[in-house]
Amino acid sequence: MTKRRHVCELVNPEKTVPKLPPGYSAWARLKRWLLVNRLASLTNPRGIKCLGSVSALRSEQLSQLRDKRWCIIHPFSNLHTFWQGIMAFVFLLFLIMIPFYLTFTNTSKPFITMMVIGLTLDFICILDILLNFFTGFFNWPQKRVVLRPRRVFFHYLKTYFFVDLISSLPFQLIFNEEVYSPKLMPYLKCLKLIKLFRIKTLSSYIKNIMGVYRVDYQWAHQMIVYSLLFIHWAACFHFFVPLFMASFDTSRIDQESWLTQINVMDKPITKRYVHSLFRAICNSLALSYGQMNLSTNVDNIVCGIIVVLGSALTMYATMMYISHRCSNNVRVVRYHKILDEMKEYMRYKQIPEAMQLRMLRYFDYYFHHNYYVDKFYMNLLPPHLKQEIHHISTVNLVRNTQMFKDLPKDVLERLVDTLVLEVFATGETILKAGSASECMYFIASGTAVETLHTGQEICHLEDGDTIGELELILVEHRRVVNIIAIEMCQLYRLDTKYYKEIVVQCTLSFKGVYMAALQRREEYSKMEKEANKARMKNVQLSERMHSLQLNN
Repeated sequence: MTKRRHVCELVNPEKTVPKLPPGYSAWARLKRWLLVNRLASLTNPRGIKCLGSVSALRSEQLSQLRDKRWCIIHPFSNLHTFWQGIMAFVFLLFLIMIPFYLTFTNTSKPFITMMVIGLTLDFICILDILLNFFTGFFNWPQKRVVLRPRRVFFHYLKTYFFVDLISSLPFQLIFNEEVYSPKLMPYLKCLKLIKLFRIKTLSSYIKNIMGVYRVDYQWAHQMIVYSLLFIHWAACFHFFVPLFMASFDTSRIDQESWLTQINVMDKPITKRYVHSLFRAICNSLALSYGQMNLSTNVDNIVCGIIVVLGSALTMYATMMYISHRCSNNVRVVRYHKILDEMKEYMRYKQIPEAMQLRMLRYFDYYFHHNYYVDKFYMNLLPPHLKQEIHHISTVNLVRNTQMFKDLPKDVLERLVDTLVLEVFATGETILKAGSASECMYFIASGTAVETLHTGQEICHLEDGDTIGELELILVEHRRVVNIIAIEMCQLYRLDTKYYKEIVVQCTLSFKGVYMAALQRREEYSKMEKEANKARMKNVQLSERMHSLQLNN
């Protein structure tokens, strides 16, 4: 595989798009801002988790820039994260306002302020529908991002389009009570309640935003949000149902209903809500019926529903807590126990602080990527299944390299079975200049950098690249560069003895690999010469500047 040129700023997406010189209009700068922020963000935690590494996100950026479909927004972009934050706030307002508006504005003239806010939120939701047609999505089964406009369009059409459309229509403007039957209006207004089904979307948006800002969003926080929303909905439900039933009967509330027994209809809206909230809390926790006993069938049904749902929510929260504690307690306790032992060991050995940070970073990566769980399940499998799983995960990695793409199938399978997984932390040296050739590596995920002995960077190596293959194939070639991991890297190691046993003994395979290595060495020599020329120019320039300073 041909080595790519050195990328100066791997983590800054704005370097990909040239900056505008002074004098350009605000519209041109806005277009550039939209262009930069619609690209995949290299710091998006969800993107790194889904795609595996920063280099994969970098490839997504370059693919977007090469693609002429500039209007498609990447699902891991800063623009999409920013819009998710806006929509999370909008959904939260909807989940609070819609039940309140449908319940407590039926008995008096609607608030002008609330109507304006509702229309503004409807407009934002309609804008969200349009943006969803131009926002890509991550295909979990295929583990890749889909940005093709046709697939994005039909994907959204099959998922949330109709729910979003129906719940975003401004019914207070479309349907006039003077035109439509009064008995039909309650049904039309209830269509707004469809938006309540987007509570799962709200939870996912909050989780993504918390991940971007490195805030731990656990299930307990989620249960608190669900519980508060449920109490609010229950309060609105207590008040809404008697009014809804009265609109179909005599347009008068039953005199035995709790609404008339405490004359709550003549009180301000805030006091109505407080009374309903008190009854909702008492019913949800199955403490009492509230201030008044139940006298009508409607009140009995409403109270029974709230008690059942409240008890179910309490049981669900309890089971989630027990399940969470049981599933994570063993791993968490083991993690902290080993972590404390490691810290004590490092203090006892007086290991330098820099080395301690590297060890802790590696251990944290090792633990949080579920290697303990993988090892446990792999030990349960028979040897032939272990070998087959290992074969599936590595065969494409080796086949896609320039050196080994022409290997026969049987040779490739034998070669793959000898690979060993290794993990290198950020800043660790993978191969050192002048060291003996004992192995080569295939990069499964992560990014490494090639540097000369002077510290000058030559190029970046990313997913699918190989390390140390020239020294393995061309024995006379000496290693003159250092290979250093610049993020957590997962590598597969191929030892020299297995290479000689499998590839060298196959004459035809070895000939193709040897010729590819020679071509690779020529390319590498050109890159090294160019790097030396650049270094000499810098030296000459610094000497001239020094001589000019002395003359002055």
